[in-house]
Amino acid sequence: AQRSIGGSIRIGRRFRWPDNYFRGDWIYRIDRTDLFDFSDFIRRLNPNGIVTEDWPLTSSSITQIFSRNSLNRPEFPTEGSNFSISTEVAGGFLGGNVNYHKHQFKAEWYSPLAWQFVLHSNFQAGLIKGFGKRPRIPYLDHFFMGGEGLTRSIPLRGYDDPLGNNGNGLGGRVMMKYSMELRVPISPNPTIYALAFAEAGNTWLDLKHTDPFDLRRSVGIGARVFMPMLGMIGFDYAYGFDHFDPATGRRFGQWKPHFVFGRAF
Repeated sequence: AQRSIGGSIRIGRRFRWPDNYFRGDWIYRIDRTDLFDFSDFIRRLNPNGIVTEDWPLTSSSITQIFSRNSLNRPEFPTEGSNFSISTEVAGGFLGGNVNYHKHQFKAEWYSPLAWQFVLHSNFQAGLIKGFGKRPRIPYLDHFFMGGEGLTRSIPLRGYDDPLGNNGNGLGGRVMMKYSMELRVPISPNPTIYALAFAEAGNTWLDLKHTDPFDLRRSVGIGARVFMPMLGMIGFDYAYGFDHFDPATGRRFGQWKPHFVFGRAF
């Protein structure tokens, strides 16, 4: 079970240099999180030291985000790009009882092709490290990857959400993900489009264990509908190539359905 309380303040502005697509955002966040009543499975696994951690944890952090967004439309972009780089620092002079710095880079491109097809390419990477005499990283601030992204996990279709009911709860301090989608519009109003995709990603314990070629891969098809009152709704059917069976140590493939609400991966 989880009990959290906190809040955040965010300010931002658009820049005129190098061009009008750039902006900066700054966020101050403070929260107090307590995890308790762990299941027997989690007690045995103890992912990221979650069971033996001295709860509750108080995080006080500042995040700086620089981004450039030149997408031509929000719900079904057909050209442009969106880049962002963020740095979060928690603890130290900010107080609290956790100490870490977290860095993330995200980049996506939309390229129009023939017959109204659009190629969407996406890359993201991240790193989190503790610092100071007592480096501590909250469990939920690690990187998790899998599922639809309805929790705090990074979406990876074809696999279960590690923070969901079927997940193992394992997170990493390094993450990397690549994805590519081929989209085609079906209806302009409401916005409906079909897609085929391939993606690969993973999380690792730390930089020492990071292997950019050790990725969980998937392919699949899907569709999206944009409803003005509900946002983005969709369905994907994905085949994950790299499921792992801990009993045999083998990898195997498996199909997974995914329902999407409010985001487009």
